[in-house]
Amino acid sequence: MDKQKEFDVICIGQVTQDIVMTNLELNTEKFFQNATCAEELIFTSGGDAVNESVTLAKLGDRASLLARLDCSPVGNMILEDIEQHINTSLLVRREDCRVPSVVVAIQPDGEHYFLVGPSQNYGLEPEDIDFSVFERTKVVSAASLYSLGEMDGEGIRLVFRKAKACGAVTVADLNTDIKSLGPDAFHDLYKDIDYLLPSYEEAEYVTGQSELPAMAQFFLEKGARHVVIKCGSKGAYYQDADETFQIGAFPVKALDTTGCGDNFVAGFIHGLLKGWSHKKCVTFACATGAVNAMSYGGHLGVTGEEQILEFLKKNEI
Repeated sequence: MDKQKEFDVICIGQVTQDIVMTNLELNTEKFFQNATCAEELIFTSGGDAVNESVTLAKLGDRASLLARLDCSPVGNMILEDIEQHINTSLLVRREDCRVPSVVVAIQPDGEHYFLVGPSQNYGLEPEDIDFSVFERTKVVSAASLYSLGEMDGEGIRLVFRKAKACGAVTVADLNTDIKSLGPDAFHDLYKDIDYLLPSYEEAEYVTGQSELPAMAQFFLEKGARHVVIKCGSKGAYYQDADETFQIGAFPVKALDTTGCGDNFVAGFIHGLLKGWSHKKCVTFACATGAVNAMSYGGHLGVTGEEQILEFLKKNEI
């Protein structure tokens, strides 16, 4: 990829304040007593695009975040947190915006529940974007389709068309269809996506298929050039016109699975920027997600590329 570009990656998506409460047994009567104590309480930034961009920056890439952020004390806290790592020049600060605060309740097995607070005008809109920035960008990543607010319509289509016209590589994750847009919502977008990285559950929802090759083939026939399906504890599946393979998951003790998919995407994009083979990219992505799972928070576990490479040396799948 062109080394002269200003940005390695621009991530488009959600920004949240995460309030992480650890070691809560949510499925017991204890949780519903007058007082339930968490083992630890962590205030941090979150949201798919934040997790992805911060992890990319920690891996050594020049990452920026294209999103709305409010001007409240919460917004200022988030900015102070993320500007340690990423380029924040593309953030849109608005007085009428309120990003959601999310209580991330972590169970002893590492699984989590999200309790989402109120929000207002926190989704990016096309008029917020200077599309000429894509001329200075190697990779444009949508994290994630179905959770882009107003951009889930014509907005993200325009972004990807402009990005492709500028020669950028386009990447997209998916999310749960909480707004009931329907499985067909992005069928005309896939042709503008170079790398599509849904989870198994998201791919199943969109394609109506249950087998990995059939899921991937569905997206390829819709125009996506490369498909990586994240399979959680079963690793990841890759397919394009030339190669097909599956990489197993790394057996780690998960403290918190929040953001693991976002970290996977960051690890995969990092590999693309390094010029690695697709198999090495997917393996590195699986390792990045696994390392994230061993810490609390959506982007607090990964510290750098060398950490992931050392993890790979010590762990086999």
